[in-house]
Formats: sequence, structure tokens, C-alpha cells
Amino acid sequence: MGTLAGRMSRISEPETLAMARRSRELAAKGLKVINLTLGEPDFPTPDVVKKSGMNAIRNNYSYYSPVNGFLELREVICKKLARENELEYSPNQIVITTGAKQAIANAILTTVDPGDEVILIAPYWVSSSTPHPILPGLFIQTVN
Repeated sequence: MGTLAGRMSRISEPETLAMARRSRELAAKGLKVINLTLGEPDFPTPDVVKKSGMNAIRNNYSYYSPVNGFLELREVICKKLARENELEYSPNQIVITTGAKQAIANAILTTVDPGDEVILIAPYWVSSSTPHPILPGLFIQTVN
């Protein structure tokens, strides 16, 4: 078995996950911690969401989705944007991601080449200024 690519040695634990881990450790010791690290809600999943998830599984929505998300969901999002925001988009202009980090990574990977300069306006999310191992040579300039 071969060795890993060199870029793998440049990957460390994301600061966000390190802070979340530390928050859990402190809470386990009985300290009162307000954890603002991961962006997770501080309430249980609402029953309507649980029921929708269970119905999706019963209806065999249990396979990998298309990379850009299910067409039905993208169509609903287009209708929502038109109705509530007066914005017109077609489903082929909508991409579903697992979260903001994936959306930002997708945007950067599709628009920025190694050596390009990215200007990052502060304040920004803690992990945004971390160099990305897939884009060697990406220069991130922070502006306060």
C-alpha cells in the first residue's frame, strides 16, 4: 500500500471541530458552556421534520441523491424564491449542499485557481482563513 498524497500532511483538525470538542469536554466536567462552534441548533429536531424524514425513508428516498440535489427539491426552492423573494431561477441554477462550508468550498473550487488571490473580509468564520490543501498556492488576504 502506497503513502498518502503530500497534501494530506497539511490537513489538521479544523479549528471549529477542535473548539467543539473542547466545549464538550468542559461541559462533561460540569461547566456551563455556551457552544457557538458548529452552528447546530440548541433544540431537538421538530416532529414535522422527523416525520418527513421517516416518510422519505418509507418512500425509498434512502439512496444517494444526485450531486446537485433532487430535482423535486430544487423545483420547490425555485417556487419559494419566486414567491417570497421575487427571484426567478430554474432548477438547473440551484445546487443543494450539506451545509455552508460545502457550498463555499464548491464555489471556490469552481471559480478559483491555484495562485489566485482571494480577499476575505473580517469578521469571518474561524476556519475560513485556513489554507485549503486542495488549492495549493491559494493566497487569502484578510481585510479588517
